[in-house]
Amino acid sequence: MLVYEVALDERKWKGFCRILEGLKECCTAAVIKGGMIRQMSNSRLALFEADMTSMLGDSNFVLPLREENLRMLGLFTGQVKITVRSNNVIFSDEKSTLTFMNNPELGVNEFINEANFKSLLASVFKDNTLLLKHTIDQRIRQIFKDVSFLYGRIFLM
Repeated sequence: MLVYEVALDERKWKGFCRILEGLKECCTAAVIKGGMIRQMSNSRLALFEADMTSMLGDSNFVLPLREENLRMLGLFTGQVKITVRSNNVIFSDEKSTLTFMNNPELGVNEFINEANFKSLLASVFKDNTLLLKHTIDQRIRQIFKDVSFLYGRIFLM
């Protein structure tokens, strides 16, 4: 049964693949609902949200993010068609077709609805907790100062 079909030009296809590559390091699967990715990492330490409705419309599917799967998807060129059915997802271009099972129970990653996502973010930022601290080398700071001076911008460190 056909649920959804979308065609991506090469630019959108490459953007879609870059998003999947980024998720691969932290997630077992990309969970896409309504064209959105909104999920936690496998370790539950990171949240991801990507609005891909301009590329994927209102599609819903789960895609395993194994290295070999992404390598095969990266071989598609030109216009790529994504056909989402209740039991599988089909990627195809002029020369080839690749089918994955559309299995919501695929991994530890689950789609997070918008209310829960906002609640999770609010709990992290509620007490102005420092999320990241990084010291910039003095030499790099000097480069920043020199560049900002050359372009007439005020830059203080």
